[in-house]
Amino acid sequence: KLNSLQGWTVSGFGGIFLPGNNIPEWGPYVDEGASVFFEVPQNIGCNFKELIVCIVYSSCLNNIVSHDTTSFSVINNTKGT
Repeated sequence: KLNSLQGWTVSGFGGIFLPGNNIPEWGPYVDEGASVFFEVPQNIGCNFKELIVCIVYSSCLNNIVSHDTTSFSVINNTKGT
């Protein structure tokens, strides 16, 4: 398995990001389906205080899976929230 930080870029302000046009294939979120999961590694040399996520969704008329609303939830396993 590849390092979970491979393909991530460290920014000058202490954050990391994946550019939207260059998402690595190793991630479990590179898929079609109802759920997306990813884990932010704990040992990356910085202390995360925020999580900012931008989601772009597109559907073909021939491939509409659901008419339900889209939702996003975060589970913080370090704090149990």
